[in-house]
Amino acid sequence: MIRSLGGTLSRLGRGLRRRGGDRLDIAAMVTVPSERAAFEGLVAAFERAHPAVEVHLLLLHEDLYKASVGDWLRRGDFDILTGLAGSALTERAQAGLLAPLDGLWQERGLDAAFGPAAEAVRWRGRPWALPLSLTGWQFYYRRSVFAGLGLSPPQDWDGLLAVLERLGGAGLTPLALGLRERWPVGAWFDSLDLRVNGLAHHRALAGGGAPFDGPRVRTVLEHWNALRGTWGPDPLRLRLDQSVAELCSGGAGLAFLGSFAATMVWPELRGDIGCFPFPAIDPAAGRAEPAVCDVLVQPAAAAHPQAARRFLAFAARPEVQARYGAAQRKLCPHRAAPPPDDPLLQAQAAALAAAEGLTPTIDLALPPAVGAGVVEALLGFVSGGDIDVTTAALQAARGGRAGA
Repeated sequence: MIRSLGGTLSRLGRGLRRRGGDRLDIAAMVTVPSERAAFEGLVAAFERAHPAVEVHLLLLHEDLYKASVGDWLRRGDFDILTGLAGSALTERAQAGLLAPLDGLWQERGLDAAFGPAAEAVRWRGRPWALPLSLTGWQFYYRRSVFAGLGLSPPQDWDGLLAVLERLGGAGLTPLALGLRERWPVGAWFDSLDLRVNGLAHHRALAGGGAPFDGPRVRTVLEHWNALRGTWGPDPLRLRLDQSVAELCSGGAGLAFLGSFAATMVWPELRGDIGCFPFPAIDPAAGRAEPAVCDVLVQPAAAAHPQAARRFLAFAARPEVQARYGAAQRKLCPHRAAPPPDDPLLQAQAAALAAAEGLTPTIDLALPPAVGAGVVEALLGFVSGGDIDVTTAALQAARGGRAGA
């Protein structure tokens, strides 16, 4: 049975905990009801497989979870925590707050099982988290609209520009761009930089080895500026779900969205919505993709490490990951998992599986304060389009010169 600890943090003091025994304390971050249901389902399935383990589960909304997780890691209040691949994961591994997962990795052959997602959880060659689900990004479109205009999904940058021009000529808003949530702007920058400059440059940019005010980033912004005029008048006021509604209603021709948008598509149009990956710009840049990777970690100070390893081993099974992903319309990182039943998710899963590499979105790849500054600079660019101002703001957000 799952024993819920509710949301009362005062009940999580040391007096509640006992070391040893078949107990497992888990805390997970949830932002939408589907995430809550999916994680509860994961824990319930584990308890059915391991009835001797007494699971205590705490589910918290994002803001409260993020405010608490640092203290939990230091004190060892929980045996399993959730998180995201990126800078925060690396910093916690560097600080000695996480237990490495080498044993599980070798026993289960997880490098081969997770492919590009395995690299997202490595630091100094060792795995520090278990990939649990992925969110990729693609252009969504209505098949009937494209068919009526004689269009097909573009394969390259010139093809994308031609599609947008044709959509505008037909009286549609070519691109439904919703950035009210702010962070989605990073997926645009990531995709453009990966298609212009490739994965190695993008990782160097995130790691401080390449400048934000150099010629390569200027080229990215020049391409982005070529799309100016294709989106609506005030993208910073438009929510993601509203951009999906514009697409579904026939008011817009394209929307660049995460795989979570499959849950927002109008049910009566599910068969009419298609998707395609960000087209090639420079073929030499390769086909890497931005992806948000949800992970599980075991704190180094966990009181019940054996129970934690059993849970991680269970969560690494392909059929378990497939059920978890299906419950919230996310993509499964395990290559042996059954494919999703949603055609939209099937197409996006195939794109991630074929990617030459995956990278966290820029806000996650950078330290939180730096990532927030970069997001603000990119939003300013969407509003104004000034490349000099934007590159200076991007570099200033990181603190000046490359490598700083």
